Amino acid sequence: MPKPRPTPQTLWDDPGEPTWSVTEVAETVAVAMRRAFPEEVWVRGVIRNLSRGRAGMVWYDLIEPAPGGDLSKPPLATLAVVLFDDARRQVNARLAAGGNAVRMVDGTEVRVRGRPGYWPRGGRLQLQMSDIDPDFTLGRLAADRERLLRRLDGEGLLARQSELPPPLVPLRLGLVTSAGSAAEHDVLDELRRSGIGFRVFRADVRVQGYDAARSVAWGLGAVAARGVDAVLLVRGGGATTDLAAFDSELIARTIAGLDVPVLTGIGHDIDRDALETSLRAFDRAACSELLT
Repeated sequence: MPKPRPTPQTLWDDPGEPTWSVTEVAETVAVAMRRAFPEEVWVRGVIRNLSRGRAGMVWYDLIEPAPGGDLSKPPLATLAVVLFDDARRQVNARLAAGGNAVRMVDGTEVRVRGRPGYWPRGGRLQLQMSDIDPDFTLGRLAADRERLLRRLDGEGLLARQSELPPPLVPLRLGLVTSAGSAAEHDVLDELRRSGIGFRVFRADVRVQGYDAARSVAWGLGAVAARGVDAVLLVRGGGATTDLAAFDSELIARTIAGLDVPVLTGIGHDIDRDALETSLRAFDRAACSELLT
């Protein structure tokens, strides 16, 4: 039997300080993770960069926001999360049992269950998600809203809008909502059917997600700067988490700082008959102007 050929020596071969292969390092890290987390754990954070795959898989980053919860700044920490199809079905069932008040979208703070591990092929730490706690999200939203109301009330800002005199003939209106949405169509259709010659200045804004507050605040200021008699801030219905942006401190302070009345309609039901009429017969350009 021929003898095996000796392995060529290299500059990196040192019996006292061996060189590890990438696979050996990755497998060692994976084993250490399994020992550190032998069972599933609950982890809380904010969803970012959520995406869905063809096989029913979901990926997203769970982040620890910068101090103050500012999602526009780099996070303090990030944990990749993967949700396989079987677990996704169970999570959806849990959300449905809670009345679908919580939706997994970017900017939503969640408490999820899973097992942290290391994925050698992708070279990253990730949490394999198996469950979610909808009550945690709803509780945090309610607590944050209550704290904000107390703070604004202490500064005398909650009564700021009610102290403004209502306009006698509000013919110049600002409309802040998502352009092309059912909410926009419903408002414009009601104005058209009134027979009154309203002039509408529209601001196309984001109405959900972590950048919605800044977008809405811009829209409020943009239409108010056009010398309107009143501002309409509206959006359609959705899950509680979809509407959460309108409880933001930035929007509240922006409204309190305006010298024009702001009327809100958040989470309304679609008037489908009026929507069909609006789509067929209403020319928005005839009496409205879109601000950019």
